[in-house]
Amino acid sequence: MSSHAILALVADQNSPDNNRRLAAELQFNKLAAEDPSQVAFELIQGACSADEKIDIRQACLLHLKRLVPKFWSMGFESFVGPPIDQKLKQDIRSSLLKLVSTDPNSKVRSGSAYVIVQIAAADYPDEWPDLLVQLYDLARDLNNHTAVVGSLSVLTDLFDDLISEEQFWEGGVGSQLLSYITNLLGQDALPADIKTSALKLYLTVYNTLSSAEAVEVPERKAAVVDHIVKMFMLAGQLLEKSCNATANSLNLSEIYFRMKLYRVIANILSTYRKRVGKDLVSKVCTIMLQDLTYSSNAYKLVALDGNTQSIVAGTHNELDDPARVITNHLAELLSTLSLIQDSLPLVKNYPLEVFEELTRSIVQCAILPAETAEEYVSDFNAYVTEISGLSGVTTARDAVRDYVMDLGDKDAAQLFDMIKNEAMNRSLDWRSQEAYLLLAESAFSNEQAESVGADLQLSQYLASIDELVDQAHPLLVARIFILLPKFIEKFSGKLSVSDFGGVQFKNTYAFASSPSSEESFKLVKASSLVAATFWNQVPGLKLKDMGLESQGQIVQIASDLLDDSEEDTPPVIMEALSVAIDIDQRNAFTLIVNDEYSVIDIIIKAAFKDPANVQLTIDSRECLDTLLKDVSLQEFLQVCDRSLPFVIKIIQEAVSSTAVEYSPKLSLALDLLGNLLVAAPSKANDQAADSFPKDVFDFAFPVLRQLIMKASDDQILQSGAEVFNSLLQKAPKYFVEYSDPETKESGMHILIAVAGKFLSPELSDSAAMNCGLIVASLFENFQAFFDSDFFYQLLEATVRRLVIAKGVVTIENLVMVFCKLVLNASPENLINALTAVNVVMPDSQQQRNGLEAVLPIWFGSFEVTRGYEKIQQNILALGKLYSLNDSRLSSMIVDGDIIPYEGDMIITRSKSKTMPQKYTQIPAPVKILKLLANELGFQCQQPNAEDYQIENRGDDDDNGDDWEDLEDIGVPTYEKLKSYVDSDEEEEDGAPVGDQTVKEMLVQFFKECISKNLGNFQQYYEALDEDEKKILTENVVF
Repeated sequence: MSSHAILALVADQNSPDNNRRLAAELQFNKLAAEDPSQVAFELIQGACSADEKIDIRQACLLHLKRLVPKFWSMGFESFVGPPIDQKLKQDIRSSLLKLVSTDPNSKVRSGSAYVIVQIAAADYPDEWPDLLVQLYDLARDLNNHTAVVGSLSVLTDLFDDLISEEQFWEGGVGSQLLSYITNLLGQDALPADIKTSALKLYLTVYNTLSSAEAVEVPERKAAVVDHIVKMFMLAGQLLEKSCNATANSLNLSEIYFRMKLYRVIANILSTYRKRVGKDLVSKVCTIMLQDLTYSSNAYKLVALDGNTQSIVAGTHNELDDPARVITNHLAELLSTLSLIQDSLPLVKNYPLEVFEELTRSIVQCAILPAETAEEYVSDFNAYVTEISGLSGVTTARDAVRDYVMDLGDKDAAQLFDMIKNEAMNRSLDWRSQEAYLLLAESAFSNEQAESVGADLQLSQYLASIDELVDQAHPLLVARIFILLPKFIEKFSGKLSVSDFGGVQFKNTYAFASSPSSEESFKLVKASSLVAATFWNQVPGLKLKDMGLESQGQIVQIASDLLDDSEEDTPPVIMEALSVAIDIDQRNAFTLIVNDEYSVIDIIIKAAFKDPANVQLTIDSRECLDTLLKDVSLQEFLQVCDRSLPFVIKIIQEAVSSTAVEYSPKLSLALDLLGNLLVAAPSKANDQAADSFPKDVFDFAFPVLRQLIMKASDDQILQSGAEVFNSLLQKAPKYFVEYSDPETKESGMHILIAVAGKFLSPELSDSAAMNCGLIVASLFENFQAFFDSDFFYQLLEATVRRLVIAKGVVTIENLVMVFCKLVLNASPENLINALTAVNVVMPDSQQQRNGLEAVLPIWFGSFEVTRGYEKIQQNILALGKLYSLNDSRLSSMIVDGDIIPYEGDMIITRSKSKTMPQKYTQIPAPVKILKLLANELGFQCQQPNAEDYQIENRGDDDDNGDDWEDLEDIGVPTYEKLKSYVDSDEEEEDGAPVGDQTVKEMLVQFFKECISKNLGNFQQYYEALDEDEKKILTENVVF
């Protein structure tokens, strides 16, 4: 194996040729598995070689990082061996430290730091005890700037993993680090990039300074507060010096440094605001306002004018994009400024000209770059991504919008007064007008700014806005359409939403649906669809009053954009269609646009524009649900006629292939099929099976059955099981009557085969996630068709599947099978059946009966069960099992409370994962009581809406005698507790009527337990802990 061969494979793994890249990956992995030491040696040699290209050196470090978990140490979970030679490990560690502290290329240093962090996870402190000392020494060598920056970078990455809270607070590490960082920052001669690295480390350390442990000891709290005040003062001084240093230049390193400074200032103000004096904050705010003027001018020069000639470039790779550096800096500056203005409003503390300059600066930052505007005009999808806030990249406009939306009331009102008329200024270019409208829209979206537009002539302002629409640039019109619903919502208390809002709603869609041959007009159409969501949020706007014409116009616009829509536009189309459907659901079933497309056609077509888009899948299902809500049978069949053939065809294509493989298209088809089946109408006073269309069953069932039996992909089987269960619930009668036209196989036989596949232990936990749903439906709907032998076989298979299940949802669904058997049949029958079943437990390989196998898992699942109905059914089922007072249950011993570790060894997070938990051992009935008592405690902590009604609040001067009496009770004996309950029941008229809440159900259960000694409660009560007894006393008795 030659060095050249390894480096050639490294290079080929970045080849654009797929075959070449795949071959290189396979060969590299083969060589690494055969001789990891040799491969690791060649990689570190390649990384250290100054003769190699930078991308090859980076790749060598990346591959070395990937080798470490597999071949470095058994401390890694993914270790496979053989391990890399010990002497070579030492050489690699030394070489990495040398690279990180001497190499002039920042990308190589960063790559080396990543490998060091990976190795340290296993080697520190046992194999690499002097790592921190070496890094500290390098960081102190102020004559070697590369070493300082490199070591600070590694320390930043390692801090959370290597330095414990005890070392930080008690071992002196914290004070040393903070002293070193502040000393570095105070060195005027050091360049900005070193100080930036120091701030990155400080921001990591600050997480510890802002933790609860920082203030739990008075001496520690005093030291932390003293440091915080000094650090804030230092930050102010550094900020002022940095601003002075860039007064006549565009130095990216200094701008990047200030961005990190603002993050430090923001963190301090967020956690220690009261500890920093107002004068000090005011001084920092003044500097920041000056920096905002500077930064907005820099943004205009670089981002708007495209002038980069005067930039002093930085050496770090994070400074490669000047516009991005300035934008990120503005975002941090404005975010921190907003935080300051919460307690220091500019209106009250600065002259008007300061506010005028701030307004000029943020307007400048809100102007759309010409290049971006051209992109939006040529591709409306890019615009939709931007106005939907889904671009994932922060822009200066985003920063300005967030800043204005977070302003306090007085500052927001002042800002709006300064800009309110500028958008209508015809002497301005459209980009400036659009920027002013963006600020106005943001002010309208500011929920705490109640004084915005207090003196505004609303109808006159609306009329002025309307005048802008005609013959304006499409992007200006688009901004107006986004602004209008937010304006109406902001002033909904001052104007008639139904009148003004209704007119603007109708005008928007009438204008956007008007014929236009201009490609740029699609921007206007797209913005109107985005606005539909905002209109839907306007309180008091009744969509049903918007009329059929507006409904048709929205659907028309959606249809017009559909073919060219991509990325984030199809989800917007779905949301707009939902709004259109809500205008008149019945009319939506018959509405046709372009003489061809119905609403369901557009939904299906839009959904499959990008099946891999998760948001689109969610929106598609929600839109379909909106259309199908309370659907009539005729309407349902109409929807099925236009959608089922397309959906079923996709499933049939998957079934007809050699192997059923996952595809987003197939997954979406199953999701939509499931939605259709669930929405099928049920006739009043009739069985669902009789009202479900048989043609739909005959069309969907055969292909769904084939898919499930042939598929092996986890996701497809999950979705397939969910859809299959929907069909079971909706049409059980047709399963009984069904006969395969070719094989003559009965529907019941097919049903058993499907259930058998999902219960098979060969199926992965993920694939079997919904098998519990199918089994529960079988017991619920088909038990009359099973003989006793099959019942026991199905129950045994369910138990066997449960004991090997690992996923929370899989276990939860399987447990629901036993819940429903208790509730729908007899708890005694279930106990009889389970004790007759024997299974081998996978962990211990010991044989247990079904009851012994199921109950511990059930108890564990109860504590994490989600969903109100599931929790309610679990409570009822466990309560019935307890009330049975069966000796087979009371003699069963299960895990109770966790026994805390009492040794002297310090338990780290990694060690705790390997140490088995120890539990007290208690009877199963006691466990049930503990679970239900703790659930009662949780339910009683939930807020009650009635508590917030003014009329229900007690007088403020209540002497609190009732609470004093409760405190005197303490933890009563069973006899005392029973006397309270008996006395309470004498005063009650009778049992509660109607549906009970979970809390009411639990209270009623425990009252019966106490008053009737249900299930031998007196004996088990003594086994409850003090907290559990208090829960019963406080919530059952009082």
